[in-house]
Amino acid sequence: HRHAAQAFLKSGADALAAECLVSAFNEEGGVAGAKSEQKAKEMRGIAKKAAEIMVKLERFDEAEAMLVRSEAFGPAAKIAFQTGNFKRAADLFLRVGRGDLAAKALERLGDAVGAARALGEYLRDKGEDAEAVEHLKKAGEHGAAGDLYRKLSRFSEAGASYRDADDFPAAAEAFRAADEFEPAADAYSRSGKFEEAADC
Repeated sequence: HRHAAQAFLKSGADALAAECLVSAFNEEGGVAGAKSEQKAKEMRGIAKKAAEIMVKLERFDEAEAMLVRSEAFGPAAKIAFQTGNFKRAADLFLRVGRGDLAAKALERLGDAVGAARALGEYLRDKGEDAEAVEHLKKAGEHGAAGDLYRKLSRFSEAGASYRDADDFPAAAEAFRAADEFEPAADAYSRSGKFEEAADC
């Protein structure tokens, strides 16, 4: 099938070449069935070539499926995005840790909360805490936002976020660290720590 694919490509029979490449991929066990890294690399190469031909033939769904089967989730996500399958694109982008691109796909779906969450988690994982926290807050991820505010020593905002997450013990500690004794007292009393509440 590999040789047949080469011959079909040379003679300009792209559709037949793609079919031969898919047959080769299937018969040789694909990426999942590869016994060595070298074999897996070969299988990924076959799948990539088949997908390129399918894209040229505007057989986008088949190209995307082929790339997913070869665990090339990033390129598959790009095809899904370009063809308007934004939900699938977002899922695939998240699989390769590209929350920034997943956020763009979710925005196209009108899912502002999902987009904010994906972007916030992506930025947090990259260590860009100050940017991440704003997106997590927008997504309603109050506990995660509180953790980042605390890490950034922004204790007043940490306290407010923890309070929004109903995490009153953490809210109390954060408000106290910010010398905001009234909300600290309230949070302590709501978590049953009346002595600390009285101190505040």
